[in-house]
Amino acid sequence: MNRLMGIQRNAYSTGVAFKHILVVAIMLEWGLACLFAQESMLVPLQGQPKVTQLMRVVPDGIDFSVQGADTVLRVRSQELVRWGALVIPKNSHVLLSDGSVVVGETTQLDESVAIVQSELWGKLSIPRAIVLGIVWSVGPDLNEYWRFRNGLSKPLSSGVLQLENGDRLRGRLVRQDALTAECATGSDRLKIALSRLQFYRGESQQDGVVGAETRTVVGFRDGSLLVAAELRVTERIDAELCCGLSLRGPYVLTDKATGTQPQELVNYLRFDQPTIRYLSDIKPLGHKHIPYLTRTWDWGANSNVLGLPLSSAPGQLYGRGIGMHSTARLAYAWEGIWDEFQAEVCLDESAGNQGSVKFRIFLKTPATKSWEQAFQSPIARGGHEPLPIRLPLRGSVPL
Repeated sequence: MNRLMGIQRNAYSTGVAFKHILVVAIMLEWGLACLFAQESMLVPLQGQPKVTQLMRVVPDGIDFSVQGADTVLRVRSQELVRWGALVIPKNSHVLLSDGSVVVGETTQLDESVAIVQSELWGKLSIPRAIVLGIVWSVGPDLNEYWRFRNGLSKPLSSGVLQLENGDRLRGRLVRQDALTAECATGSDRLKIALSRLQFYRGESQQDGVVGAETRTVVGFRDGSLLVAAELRVTERIDAELCCGLSLRGPYVLTDKATGTQPQELVNYLRFDQPTIRYLSDIKPLGHKHIPYLTRTWDWGANSNVLGLPLSSAPGQLYGRGIGMHSTARLAYAWEGIWDEFQAEVCLDESAGNQGSVKFRIFLKTPATKSWEQAFQSPIARGGHEPLPIRLPLRGSVPL
């Protein structure tokens, strides 16, 4: 099934017909609307979500144990939208050019390589060319952290080093050891104690890696998030990242104190493929917000209007979706023949228990040549659980 998260179209894979689905997570702030996911919740391409536990990931499929059942559920990657929930990294980490986040302490860095010590993967030598950013300290202000993360997708002609007091230096990080970092700013070189550093964003970025049509996004309990071209989770975890880095682990195969197995370190899976398309990956035809007074709000791709992650409840983060303010609208057009639009909508966690909105969806077809309402939700209030939506789209062009 090919889905535009929210939408689908027909395709064939290994002789089996699937739908292409277009998927959206909408978040409103006063209201923000978002995709809802629950820890250990499996969301299939077809059928109802169910609570499961991951057992293994192999080329033939993904095995889950189902709550209340003794049988093993085998799901092919083409049949799975996502499983589990994301976690915010709390400790030092590096950000790679394909969108991967590797939690670990950067112990050494020069012009060619970054040495990262990870509890999950051990000692890593990461080519400097694929290191997009470094976080030494997430800090108490998560808003500042997410502004940094969101800025990684924007072009930057020179690197930016941010200190813990908020000061910023433009330049290139050329060297780091266990105590200090060296930053080249024009003709000068500054040495700064690591204890004063918070973020670094490099100036280079590989094109085309993030936009790969087929990839697996896997999240871990420590906040690591890998964008993998190939993934296997059995007695070990093997990942070939889209940026070219190979990871083998975990560094400690089993936690003897708790009996933790490799698959228990994984808490999120998402399979990005041609059969699934997210609205946040499509440039809208237009956006309009009608302000209550004078301030207007833009919309967010994979974030709410404040630039923070989409969230329906504390700790419930969503990697894909759109965020928009109330009294706002977005319009889209898409190529291809999509069968279904899927979404879950609600007020963002940032609205608390305040606010109330109605969600409406309009479709236009070549036959009608006008916008017709296809869906209207009941009143959604802050704190309400997300509302699922499924709309057939055959013959529809814009949304």
